[in-house]
Amino acid sequence: MATKFKESELYALLKPESGEFHEKIHKKTLSFLANTDKPTEEVNLVDEDNSTFLHLIATYSKEEQEPLVPVIYQLGKEGIVIDTRDDQGNTALHKFAEKNGSWRSIQALIRLGANMEIPNNDGKYPFDMFTEDTIKSQFDAYTPGLWTAVENSDPIAVKTLIESWCFLHERGVESHTMDILEFAKTKQNSEIITMLEKAKPTLEYVKATLACDDASMVRLLDEYKEAIDVNTQDCHHKTEYSLDVLPLPLLIAVANQLQDMDIVRVLEQAKADVNFYHKSMFPRGPIYFMLETLYPKTPEDIVIRVMEEADLSLKNSHGKTYLYEVNSDVRSTDFINQILLKGVDIAERCIVGNTILDHSILRNESEGVKFYKEQVMAIIMGDDWEKRRDFITKGLDMMLECTDENETPIREVAKQKNDTRTIEFLKELEKIKKFHIDLFFTIVEGTESTTVDIEHVFEQCPDKVQLMNIRDKGGRTALHMACLVNKVFLVEYLMNNFKDTLNCRDNMRRTALHYVAALDNEILYTTLVNAGADETLKDVNNLTPKDYMGLNQQPVKPEDEREPEEFIVQEMIQKEREKRYGDMFYFQFHYNKFSKAIAEKNLKAVQVQMWKFSKNINEMPMFVSEEPLLFLCLKHNAIDIAKFLIDKSLDCYVTWEGKTFRDAARESAIQELIACIEEAIRIKTLQAAVQNDRRSSASSYGSLPYAATPNAPHALYEPPVYKPRPRKEFSVEPK
Repeated sequence: MATKFKESELYALLKPESGEFHEKIHKKTLSFLANTDKPTEEVNLVDEDNSTFLHLIATYSKEEQEPLVPVIYQLGKEGIVIDTRDDQGNTALHKFAEKNGSWRSIQALIRLGANMEIPNNDGKYPFDMFTEDTIKSQFDAYTPGLWTAVENSDPIAVKTLIESWCFLHERGVESHTMDILEFAKTKQNSEIITMLEKAKPTLEYVKATLACDDASMVRLLDEYKEAIDVNTQDCHHKTEYSLDVLPLPLLIAVANQLQDMDIVRVLEQAKADVNFYHKSMFPRGPIYFMLETLYPKTPEDIVIRVMEEADLSLKNSHGKTYLYEVNSDVRSTDFINQILLKGVDIAERCIVGNTILDHSILRNESEGVKFYKEQVMAIIMGDDWEKRRDFITKGLDMMLECTDENETPIREVAKQKNDTRTIEFLKELEKIKKFHIDLFFTIVEGTESTTVDIEHVFEQCPDKVQLMNIRDKGGRTALHMACLVNKVFLVEYLMNNFKDTLNCRDNMRRTALHYVAALDNEILYTTLVNAGADETLKDVNNLTPKDYMGLNQQPVKPEDEREPEEFIVQEMIQKEREKRYGDMFYFQFHYNKFSKAIAEKNLKAVQVQMWKFSKNINEMPMFVSEEPLLFLCLKHNAIDIAKFLIDKSLDCYVTWEGKTFRDAARESAIQELIACIEEAIRIKTLQAAVQNDRRSSASSYGSLPYAATPNAPHALYEPPVYKPRPRKEFSVEPK
């Protein structure tokens, strides 16, 4: 037997002369086994020490030896006895347990039915031999093993292991071999028997897939047809980065782990759904996003093949397209170009109103910034008028704000090139922008009972249809805005005159019908549906307008008891009304500049940045959820910068992790900083007192209480907020 083992062709394939396995070894072994008359006898040959081909693989494999995992599935599929023990009493599971980076091989053995309760001659079980804690934790998830779970009549454990792709296998029982389904019938547990029978076709298909056996995949689909779930997931999969459970779809497992183009092709031909919405991801979205968010090392050609069937207009729950997840400093330009050719719109914006160009700037991806600027430049200065016209719809602001790689504005670039056509085009864009602002202002600020002002805007604009389709930085059209402020008459006017905007989507892929459903306005909802609004369109959270209506009609629960979907719908209108999309990018951009200068203790750079900053810097924490600037100064011991910022009126009561900056400074015991803070507070207190006196003398109603309280210790010196009187009186609520 030992002689046959070492003389076999399989041995020659699996014992590498150079110590390295060829990356296509699984193709060679598959071809060999397919053309062998007696594959079961061949795979069960043993060496002189009673070790099997599985022991051989374990002996010669190195860390992360990916090509070998399909071979293990192939040997299991052909009937190798998984639990054969060598002369030391070690099973293949023992041998792999000794190696680092061998989890996928161990997982393959467990799925094929390896007995986890066999000790070796030293009395050690496989679990005792693991060298990595993460593997121990993952191993625990598969205990007690499918056979033992059936033996114990434990339907919950059986269900869990089936959902983890543990295959139906054979095992020796009372001197003969028995199939696990046959064994389950001896236990007379109908629930378990039903589960196993239902799962069998899909599990056989998964085994063939993980073995890279495309011929068997096609044959099984022919045999079982709809009984096979090609969209099956390893429901208890844990990522290599953490021990959190994140279900892994079969298609993504093939793309990332097997990296076999032929198997990806067969799966997609079998209608594996690459657009399937994965609720367990964070942020949630289509499963193909996993190729960048979790498995960014997946080869580009494999990703492109997966994308053949992908809808690249889809977004995750942060409003980001797939392109946002692509690191443009890692992926090639050719790869990004191929993604763009498949239909990704670079003018799309995410939940905070950022384009992919903004996103690349914030991530400091120099190659991406350069690439996307070139793309926008090419559209503006190119000859394709239709492409320019389409881009205006979502990318008007992007066009007007465009600069080249040297930060030269597009208008200056056109002047330098004496490109009069582009100069005139930019002038037209400025006019369109003005009309767009006027239209939105009229909708929000105007009265509900008249459309005169809107018609006046349309009279001045040469293309009112285009104007109605242009989005703001939230992706919202004029119809979205009319719904948002709940002005029924204006909604009906716009709906009747511009039906092509009924199903336009905002950054979160919500239509005007989603907005109306969130307002719980059933009459207007019915009116829009009758006019042609589509009730089946889903937003980035996979919710239709009908879902919105149903969730909105439920009683509002305490915040900690609400499901994510309830929170999204019930808070949507308020959050949309409060959003200031332009400020989000502005504050984040300048925060990054400030934080870099503070980390470098570069006071001059901070001073220059402050000179460039044109908004109220104390509003920055409203838009940036990172550590406030003053806390960064303390963290980097940049005391001179902290004193400068305090002198420029930064709020010393800004909080971070439940502590004000004033308190943090006191804890640091840096006396010059404490003195600076106390002096700033003293001056502001005096200024507030003067303002209070002026208000008291100017008002016949007496002074307002501006005294400090425990909950608002700095209320004393807060400047009053004066709001300009609106042009017209209006209400956002229906009359």
